[in-house]
Order: sequence, then structure tokens, then C-alpha cells
Amino acid sequence: MKVAEVRDVVRDNVGRDKASPHMLEWALAQGLREIEKTGNYYWMRAVKTWSAVVNQQSYSITTSSSSGLNIPSYKDTRILLVSDQTLTNPDWDEVFGPIDMEEIGLQFADTSDGMPVVWSLDESTTTATLEDPNTAATSPSILLYPPKPDKTYSMRLHYFQWTTLPVATTSAAHEVLLRWPEALIYLATEALLTSITKDPQFATVWRQRFSDPKEGEKRKIIRYNRDRQQDSRIEFRPVRGGLAQRRSRRGREIWL
Repeated sequence: MKVAEVRDVVRDNVGRDKASPHMLEWALAQGLREIEKTGNYYWMRAVKTWSAVVNQQSYSITTSSSSGLNIPSYKDTRILLVSDQTLTNPDWDEVFGPIDMEEIGLQFADTSDGMPVVWSLDESTTTATLEDPNTAATSPSILLYPPKPDKTYSMRLHYFQWTTLPVATTSAAHEVLLRWPEALIYLATEALLTSITKDPQFATVWRQRFSDPKEGEKRKIIRYNRDRQQDSRIEFRPVRGGLAQRRSRRGREIWL
């Protein structure tokens, strides 16, 4: 379905004279966000290639400051890869993680250098003050270990992102519009009715149509997503508190 078609159905559900175009646009955006809150789905996949700077451990995910990745739509991480482009035939290795900073920090000295083998996610937040409200804008950051990369390594972050609907109302260029328009209609209708009536219970029936455990659109999306993303990649992750066992692979340390 096209954006305009979904919007017309939502308008009919709440009453054609009840919502302005601005409110309809907001409701569709809210409906899409509610769908994507329920999981990491195949249409949310994205890739970011960047470079690890010599001696720099921290890289902002959502901003571009200090060699940041500048991914404002970032939601969650799938896998982080690293490659040494100075080699004759460079390939990609997984950087294991994310691992708690408290645990991985015990395994490296602050001056340890080399190729990144493990990473952590720094999600520290800062509370704004009346004097400086901008201090609350703190981006999550990737922390690489060893803390001091000894080369300019190529990094590739596979991640999930929040998506948006097409700006053009005549477009259907989004997987939710093409395959799951009913889910968008239900949750957009719920959001709009809640906003108009100020009564969340009044709109509950539309949420139930989406989340019904037997016939709801949420169940259908999750099942299709699982079937589509059959992943045979075997993942080795450090045992909690472990990180002691290592083996060599092409001259680098692999953490098990």
C-alpha cells in the first residue's frame, strides 16, 4: 500500500473530520516506531564502514565528533568486524562483543596496543543543567580493546536502525508498506485515537489486533523475520568473567 492509502484508512478509522494532515503524518510515524520497538527486523539492517584511528579507543555512534560513526538512527548492533588493510590479502575478523566494560577492562592495561579483538558499548549519560542544557546530549560509544589500536584498521559495523516512511505519499517504498500495511494501520490508528480522545483504553482494540498471540500482525512479522533471517553463523562469545583462553589465528589473538 502507498502512504496515502494507509493514511486514508487510518483517517476513516478515527473519523474523516477528526484529524489534520499533520496529525495523520505523526500517527503513521508513531505506528512505524511502535512496530520497530517490538524487535530487530530484516528491513532495519544497515552497514557502516569506518576507520579505527591509531591510539584512539572510543568512537561515538550517533555523532560525527572525534571520528564518530554519525548514525543518528542507530538502534542495536548485529556484529562488528575488523580488517588490516596493510596485509596482502586482507580479510575480515569479528571483534567479539559487546562485553561489559567492567569485565573487559580487567583484561587489558590502559597502554595495551594492537588489533581490536573485543569491544564494549559505553552508554553513559549526562544529566543536563539549567546552565548548560546541551550536556545531556551524550552519544553511546564503541570502546575498542586493546585500548590503543596500533594501525588505522578498517572497521565494519553491521547494525539495526530505526527507519522512516517515504516522504512522497504516492510511494510504497518501505517493507512495512509493501508487506505489513495492516500492522501500520492498527498502530497508527491507536496512536491517533489516543491523542484525540486522551483515553488509551479507548484505542486498545487496535493494539490487540496487532499483538494478538494467535492472529496478530506482530506474530506474523516475527515468524517471517525468523524464517528470513536463518543464521548459520556460529558465534563464540567470552564466558562471563572468562576471557582467559586464547588461540592464535593469522598472528592475532582470538578470544573464546
